[in-house]
Amino acid sequence: MKLLKIEGGNGYFRLNDGNYLEIDKINKEHLLTIINITLADEVEFDVFDEHALQNQAQRIVYKNIAEKLQNLSGRRQEYKDESEKLFQKEYDKYSQSTT
Repeated sequence: MKLLKIEGGNGYFRLNDGNYLEIDKINKEHLLTIINITLADEVEFDVFDEHALQNQAQRIVYKNIAEKLQNLSGRRQEYKDESEKLFQKEYDKYSQSTT
């Protein structure tokens, strides 16, 4: 699934409905959604190209989001393992206290 793309001199991010919105219109709910998608699925991004993006604000936003999401995507299994360990500890603790 392609989350970020560069097209026609603009950067875009994918919405839940499959449509794309310009990257400089992103808000915290959009960010949370694409973070959750990145953690759950295999995702793709167009490689940041400073010359392909005409708008300076979009260059900054696209570059930063793409870097963070690529890092997150690369460490997805690590985050999953850590969260499973955390929940397992809490489950074990709860199970022992109810017996």
